[in-house]
Amino acid sequence: MTSRLKIAKAMRKAVERLAKGSGKDYTSRWFMNEFICHAIEDGNPGKGTFMYTDAAMRARTAIHKRLEGCETLESWLLKKGIPSTDLTFDRMQAHRHKWLKMLIKEYETK
Repeated sequence: MTSRLKIAKAMRKAVERLAKGSGKDYTSRWFMNEFICHAIEDGNPGKGTFMYTDAAMRARTAIHKRLEGCETLESWLLKKGIPSTDLTFDRMQAHRHKWLKMLIKEYETK
């Protein structure tokens, strides 16, 4: 399996760990994550002394590069001029899911 496909697989596992919104799945915070990188870590645990897999680390790095120095997708959107009133929790989670699925498709096709 190529490195890009391993990254896509790590991202795909993260989709299952990423909260969809403020409903039932998010109230169990022990099982769902607000942020993509946290979902990647939880979905791809490492072995031994490693916190998470190499593919997960590469997936996180790819996401951080896209955020152009911003810590979160929300801060990146604010930097791009999106009003904070538009960035509700549910909208942010929907956006995170859509973006993650776009990244998976990109990494699976190149």
